[in-house]
Amino acid sequence: MTVAIVLKNYENAIELLKKEQVKNRLFELRLDFDYKLLSLIENNQISPHQAILTIRSKSEGGKLDNDATRDKIINKALEMKVGYLDLELKSDYEVIKKIVEDINQLNSTNLIISQHNYIQSLLSGYSSFYTTFLNLNSLNTEINKRIILKYVGSPDDSYETLELMEMIPQHSKQILLGIGKRGDISRTLHSKLGQELVFGGLQDNDIIPYQVLDVLSQSNTLMLGLVGGNISHSLSPLIHNILMKTTKLSGYYHLLEANNSNRANNMVRKLINYDFTGFNITIPYKKSIIKILDQIDHVAENIQAVNTINIVNGKLFGFNTDITGFSRFLREHNLHKLEGALVLGAGGASRAICQSLIQEGVSVSIVTRSEKRFNEFPKDLRSQINLISKSDFSNKMRAELYINTTPLGLKGEDPRDFVELPINIQAVIDLLYHENENTFVQKIKNKGIEAYDGKEMLFNQAADSFQIWTNKMVKKKDLYNQFLKEIR
Repeated sequence: MTVAIVLKNYENAIELLKKEQVKNRLFELRLDFDYKLLSLIENNQISPHQAILTIRSKSEGGKLDNDATRDKIINKALEMKVGYLDLELKSDYEVIKKIVEDINQLNSTNLIISQHNYIQSLLSGYSSFYTTFLNLNSLNTEINKRIILKYVGSPDDSYETLELMEMIPQHSKQILLGIGKRGDISRTLHSKLGQELVFGGLQDNDIIPYQVLDVLSQSNTLMLGLVGGNISHSLSPLIHNILMKTTKLSGYYHLLEANNSNRANNMVRKLINYDFTGFNITIPYKKSIIKILDQIDHVAENIQAVNTINIVNGKLFGFNTDITGFSRFLREHNLHKLEGALVLGAGGASRAICQSLIQEGVSVSIVTRSEKRFNEFPKDLRSQINLISKSDFSNKMRAELYINTTPLGLKGEDPRDFVELPINIQAVIDLLYHENENTFVQKIKNKGIEAYDGKEMLFNQAADSFQIWTNKMVKKKDLYNQFLKEIR
């Protein structure tokens, strides 16, 4: 399997060729972005057989808007005998048909027949594409030896990408690429699925860098991921990249979106077969994931919420590092010594927070809109918490620590509009986090009250998960400061 480097700019290409060992490399020259890239072949900076010449119209994710230029490039590619010519099935159908009918036109060039479809679902779009190819193939079956099929689409979630990848026979000269983070596994698993080619970008591109894909083609790389609902803006990949770099481990941390709990569970089961080491689990699957585990840690079992899965010999072991991460956060800031905590919300995050507070000896009260959700807490945990309805709440109750575990604030709301701060408040924690400090936390600090967002807890639980997967301990405080610098 080969990693081809996508080049869209001549100047960037020249800089790359100065430092990259190019002898056995493939380069996709996106002539629709910069026609000058063709001169790399003309000036013998790369050989013709190393080149994949590609042209895309604007509707296909490219910049070409001139059919005359398209015809010129196709003729030039065949004349130069480049390694691969990538043609779009829809735009270049007649050209492809002529080549299929007379494969001698190709000379030594291989043909990539592509379709970029960002409208249909991945599965239905691919099915239509493959049916059209079969009709072409019936004109001349000899063409199979010279053709690679490439389908690029927009998956509904990461599970759809995996589902289609597994439908395509291994080593079948077919390439599937899902765009965005939901499609990352179509690139990172390319070698394990036997895809002939995969395309990697430069560091400033919007696809996975080629250096990362080079590493993932080798064995002994960490395959990790976050499984959740709406996770496109998660900071977890950045944290785990820092942890891997610090411990000198190679790997990739995926964002694995799933549209429902069944798809989340099935995706985890399937990815066991692709040498994944472990997963983080986030909203809304921390409870539903438990049913597929082989064993669960007693701490996670007590609150019926798992945020970390470790895979050992194909078995799934569940843990909850939200608790350990938050407990360490409390101790490091001496918040465990405060008299009483008022917790907003009774969702999955609230369970871990309450358990952590109780373990640290802090009395806990919860205010929630949904008494039903609170009643879903495990009985032992529920019995140690004072439930307060919003109508019965008074800011005269004694609680020195105020913790928001709800989504209030994601759209600019202020949690105090839901529940006021107690009169003896000493510190505020908002589990929401942004790359910059969130507005609510800043407002509290401006009043002279100690306040924190959720970034430090996020980092702590990530480091604890990483230790479970790798047995590597890190200096968390130093790395947390590095993390803060990188997101500013």
